[in-house]
Amino acid sequence: MIPAAVAGWWLVVVVAIALHGFVFSFCAPADVVSGACVAPWFLRFETALLYSSVALSAILVVLVPTVLAPAYRRLVAWVAYASGAIVALAIEALPIQMIVALVSGFIAASLVSTLYARRVA
Repeated sequence: MIPAAVAGWWLVVVVAIALHGFVFSFCAPADVVSGACVAPWFLRFETALLYSSVALSAILVVLVPTVLAPAYRRLVAWVAYASGAIVALAIEALPIQMIVALVSGFIAASLVSTLYARRVA
């Protein structure tokens, strides 16, 4: 399950880097300073990309292992969430990024638990 969670995280990293590069190509040459796009719209895009990537990676860290363990979905979802939370706290990112990751992962684990509980009952 651990490699699956890490794979979900890396998938988001690779897609975010590719998307960043693609959108950077739309930056006007006049807005490129020392290799960085300083256009106001691009700065907003980078902020949105950062937080959406943090949220999506937390969700995939919970969901990908859960898909691979159908008999233990609820348990795997919460173990993946707890493990991801420990890693997120150990990284010591900005507080708002940690909050986004923790809340997104919690929502994903809660939804898996709720949906799986309904299917079993």
